Amino acid sequence: MWGFGLQHRYYGESMPYGSWEEAYKNASTLAHLTAEQALADFAVLITELKRNLSAQACPVVLFGGSYGGMLAAWMRLKYPHIAIGALASSAPVLQFEDIVPPETFYDIVSNDFRVCKKIDNCPDGTSIIQRIFEGVSVYYNYTGKVNCFNLEDDPHGMNGWNWQACTEMVMPTSSSKSASMFPAYDYNYTSDEEWCWENYRVKPRPTWISTEFGGHGFKHALKNFGSNIIFSNGLLDPWSGGSVLEDISETIVALVTEKGAHHLDLRPATAEDPDWLVEQRAAEAKLIQGWLDEYFERKRRVFDM
Repeated sequence: MWGFGLQHRYYGESMPYGSWEEAYKNASTLAHLTAEQALADFAVLITELKRNLSAQACPVVLFGGSYGGMLAAWMRLKYPHIAIGALASSAPVLQFEDIVPPETFYDIVSNDFRVCKKIDNCPDGTSIIQRIFEGVSVYYNYTGKVNCFNLEDDPHGMNGWNWQACTEMVMPTSSSKSASMFPAYDYNYTSDEEWCWENYRVKPRPTWISTEFGGHGFKHALKNFGSNIIFSNGLLDPWSGGSVLEDISETIVALVTEKGAHHLDLRPATAEDPDWLVEQRAAEAKLIQGWLDEYFERKRRVFDM
């Protein structure tokens, strides 16, 4: 059994044109930064790896979290001959157009901050800015060793994501008056379009993802044509509101945990992991083992013939 981590073009060290500066130079050099191209890259790489390893008959299972989870689910649908199944963790595949309410993301974020111990456990008299610092530290300072945050740092490749959000990954968000801790605002496509044109000289395609991978009829299409996909989500994750939270069929399953965070199930296991997380991972492993057993059983039947 082998495990490989595949890197998306234009992120990390996978830079076309030889360098980050050239790859991100303009809209022309960024034109190949798309989800469709990434899936094609993965399909070619997996095929070549199996050939080089003399493992053409070896089944492939895809794992991904967040955007990677979206890619895993989409690749299982687009390239069923490449992979027998996918674990799509925290994958907001429905966060497009008006499939889910645009205020969903920030409503969940706001609800999370109401159980936030880092903020609530501050001593009486703690200033608002210090409470904000304590809350933000959960993300930026989980080691407890950082005194000042560089908010301009881009460890996750957000420049690449900005381009994708300006072309095909148009995921509307807004902030409601009643349930959000953020200032209320409505999603404004025109404002996004102006920003994208100013920065990249491109206009977003808000309906392209749903055209390419499925939108309003996504669940129906999954039920009729898809198989072997696990959508895992934790309800503390604001992206869970745009994911699949109910079983679609016997082989397209939603595993939902009340206290789970963003693709927590794919993070390294620790001795402190709660029982519900251990059980979630065990359920995922059992489902994937079932896919593998079925694959090898089919191969055995063909061989016996």
